Amino acid sequence: MDWVLIYTDAARNAAQTLQVPLQWVLGVIGAESSFQAPAQTWEPAAAEYSYGPMQVLGSTARGLGFQGALGDLMAPETGIYWGTAYLRQLIDRYGFDFDSVISAYNRGHADKVAGAGYIARVTAWLGQLPADLAALAADASSNDSGAALALLAGAGVLYFSTRQKGRRYVRS
Repeated sequence: MDWVLIYTDAARNAAQTLQVPLQWVLGVIGAESSFQAPAQTWEPAAAEYSYGPMQVLGSTARGLGFQGALGDLMAPETGIYWGTAYLRQLIDRYGFDFDSVISAYNRGHADKVAGAGYIARVTAWLGQLPADLAALAADASSNDSGAALALLAGAGVLYFSTRQKGRRYVRS
């Protein structure tokens, strides 16, 4: 099984439901957890734990409406959904400015200079996604002929294809 496909179904479902570019979701999963087993990590700057494949803070998930036990965020479907919900909130705030959204995901606010290292990590993961991810994104949006396709094709796929065109890495 391809390494990126471990969480693809959960990522695709969350991206489609919340109209967030699938590449951005997968890039954050790569940067936060390297697609490894869900984890709980102490975040000293926030003085709390982050959870799951997207390493979402418990307070962030709660602020978005999550009501379960914090450990539930380690389940791929749950953690990816709430991490994607946070990306959606940031897109609503900053638009489809990739650097601002990704910096804010990591830092809590858009600071492209201070967040440059994290932006680079997410971008590096985008470069490692399989070349056929654009087809995955199209499949994810095929049930919604409106906004989701425009968001994925306009922001996510375009960003992926222009910044990382022709790169393909597959790991098993």
